[in-house]
Amino acid sequence: IIPGYFDQKNNFIYAVSGETLLRCSNPDSNSTWKDFGTIGEMFFLSGMAYDEARNILYAASNGGVRRCNNAEDPASWVDIGGVGGNQCILFVEEENALYAGTGAGVYKCTNPDSAPQWSNTGGGIEGSTVYGLVYDKQHSAVYADNDGRGISVWKYQDGIWTDISGEGAQPDYLYRTGSMVYDGKNDVLYLAGGISGIMRCDHPATDPVWTEQKPDGGLYDFNTIAFDDNRNTLFAGALEPDFPGMRTSDQDVEKFSKSKGVWICEDPLNDLSLKKMDGVASGDDISWLAFDSERNILYGESLSKGIWRYSPQ
Repeated sequence: IIPGYFDQKNNFIYAVSGETLLRCSNPDSNSTWKDFGTIGEMFFLSGMAYDEARNILYAASNGGVRRCNNAEDPASWVDIGGVGGNQCILFVEEENALYAGTGAGVYKCTNPDSAPQWSNTGGGIEGSTVYGLVYDKQHSAVYADNDGRGISVWKYQDGIWTDISGEGAQPDYLYRTGSMVYDGKNDVLYLAGGISGIMRCDHPATDPVWTEQKPDGGLYDFNTIAFDDNRNTLFAGALEPDFPGMRTSDQDVEKFSKSKGVWICEDPLNDLSLKKMDGVASGDDISWLAFDSERNILYGESLSKGIWRYSPQ
């Protein structure tokens, strides 16, 4: 099972198994899984997005993008086109538009609910693989992380892509979608930077300033993060990388193995220091995290234990 999306408003987790989408209702208490339809050429689910105003669910995969016209009816999936090789997807309510991060840059779909029209946003990010997309409502900006020309972070604003990486924002390795979160209250962008650790960018739309942090000693591959905006707390998931070039010795393998699990940063605005959370999927490869701020629950997926939940004190 591969988690795809947490819908905090309706308290659902969506995940994919083979070509079948699954939905978990009430994951905070009496979890109930339901078959939510076959989406088609779904070798992996790379991202999902929800249009709350129209009750429409979108799913992105290697086979393009699909729309569920009624998020309560799993039989209503339709293909709305797009390009293959999707890595992530983002719905922007203010524009009624979808953004899809692909292996060839970012594509935008206007009116995806009724008359979808896809276009390549182009710019300097074109031709690169985009792993994560987040939206900054205050500045009407989309942020993307990519690895096409050296891993970097870009801003899309007023139809123009701008590289905002700057010094210190060049993570060595990004694993999957979900590697960025945006804190709108404090105008801060957080990035899981793989073996570079965790990164923070203050006021990314106007005057980006980057800070990088990773624990002392050992080797780490932070690939997913979640943010609790009530407590201003950041959670990071680490796994053992599957690229042999990143593990050049038995000592490297041992160090990566010890770093696997969930880490916490209790004051990321002022101090990006991370500490390991004992007992929370400790020693597991963590591939996905999401935080439910309304119910104070951290959800995660580990490659050995599946989907789990944890309630921080």
